[in-house]
Amino acid sequence: ADEWRESLARLGEAKQAASDAVPQLLGGFLDLCGHLPVGSKSEQQLLEYISAVTSRVKALQVGKSLIIPAGWCNPSDAGDFALLFVVERTSLEHFMFAVVNTGPEGLGYHPIRANVSETANMTYRLALVFEEVAETKLTDSSFWFMTGRMQVWPS
Repeated sequence: ADEWRESLARLGEAKQAASDAVPQLLGGFLDLCGHLPVGSKSEQQLLEYISAVTSRVKALQVGKSLIIPAGWCNPSDAGDFALLFVVERTSLEHFMFAVVNTGPEGLGYHPIRANVSETANMTYRLALVFEEVAETKLTDSSFWFMTGRMQVWPS
């Protein structure tokens, strides 16, 4: 009975920690969304945004995460498309980096597998996850320039 109570107490602590982290995680995401110079065609605004992203990545503590808006703008009828980048610091030197598809567009570019045993449906992998990404890669402004340019200068 004591083990059960201890397990429940640990579960309650984990639940509380998660519920405390979610508003901070979403708040940081919304703040970055507000600073992303979508369609502005402004080098200065993009550089300021890149500086905000790289400083937040550098400041992440081990075990903490950051959600970064991504995607591209398309002035044609095809419309815009949103992606999410999820960054988690896994050690002092490394991160997990995930690219998350937010909608059905582009599924043809995702890995797929047939799920014949359960539903006979196709299952898409909507997130591509990269492990052990060096900090120098995720704080390189040229990487963030290439991902941001698709939103700042619509094609």
